[in-house]
Amino acid sequence: MVSDDQPMSWRLMMTDIAATYALRILGVNVDQSSKPARLNVRYHGLHEPVSVSETLESVDIPGLMKACEAVAQRIFHEEFRLNNAVEMHFTLEDTNGLALWHTNPTLYLKCPLTMTMKWSCLHLSEIFKTMTTLGIIELPSTVSLEGNHIDTDKTAKVIMDAMANGVEFMGNLILMRGFIDHDSAKRSGVAPVPQHS
Repeated sequence: MVSDDQPMSWRLMMTDIAATYALRILGVNVDQSSKPARLNVRYHGLHEPVSVSETLESVDIPGLMKACEAVAQRIFHEEFRLNNAVEMHFTLEDTNGLALWHTNPTLYLKCPLTMTMKWSCLHLSEIFKTMTTLGIIELPSTVSLEGNHIDTDKTAKVIMDAMANGVEFMGNLILMRGFIDHDSAKRSGVAPVPQHS
């Protein structure tokens, strides 16, 4: 708790650091009946729940990755209203990509992604370049495979879950940017966060 007898700059810093950003993916659906197919995502972030839609070039993994990334970019820019120089790009962590994860008695689908971040701020671009995000969704123990694939909706859901974690990370950096960007901190009279060597 921050008391009223603390200096104003200290109170502002503690208030801002206490603010966190959370993004929940409420639903993901791939509408293959429309031509071309569409990815529909419902999410809850800073504002009331919102739905966004993106055209799919294909319903295979590369097509889903591309559409999910476009949705993640849109969510991020809608939430924070930043310039277009701030971007994120995702790639599958390894060649195996999506994988089933068996834990008795629960079955999960996991999706590790590498997120590359592009910032308009030089300080952020030097410190925060890449990170690994992980999407995990629970599957019923009796999940049916289509050939050797999980159904498209669940695949899109786990990809969006992984990307939402990346959007959350970048969103929290945006909320704390005054304390990450040393020049900004100096201008506002707040002591910069110490760097560790």
